[in-house]
Amino acid sequence: MSARLHLAIVGVLSVIALSACATTGPNDGLGASPSGSASASPSAGAGSPSSGSNSPTPPNASPQPLQPIFVQKTGGIAGIRVFLSIAADGSWQFGEGEGQAKSGQQQTGKLSASQKHELELRLADPRIHTEQLHPVKVGVCADTFMYMIAVGNSKWVLDDCYKATNPGTYGVISFLSQVTPL
Repeated sequence: MSARLHLAIVGVLSVIALSACATTGPNDGLGASPSGSASASPSAGAGSPSSGSNSPTPPNASPQPLQPIFVQKTGGIAGIRVFLSIAADGSWQFGEGEGQAKSGQQQTGKLSASQKHELELRLADPRIHTEQLHPVKVGVCADTFMYMIAVGNSKWVLDDCYKATNPGTYGVISFLSQVTPL
């Protein structure tokens, strides 16, 4: 078996395994905790915009302080595997592989204060919680990008094929693609 095919199979299996492990329970880091108090993460609320809204800052979004974020992007025709790691202070690291960049293939930077705030607003989008509760099928469309997203203790997967039905999550990915090498 060729190395490229082997990497593609490993990537697909990783995404499937991660999506099966995605936290989607009542205390998934989003919404209210079992005691009924608000958690430190975004929550879904009444008045959420329709899924067709392109608003980067939906009504009733209450941004929380930025939590560590990890995004792994895999797939496409070339079969890429890259990662973006963002710390709570907005500093980021981008590279190839599983999360440890190879020597010379790493880029670093820091979000500006306004970019960090915009990211906090996008992560507060109440549609994200709903999207996490209704995971999409993975690997249905050919040559699309798959994104494994982890924010704090929450993990979920986005397939480019379903970006129209996951506007909250895609808004975050789209924004990160504009302000980082993702």
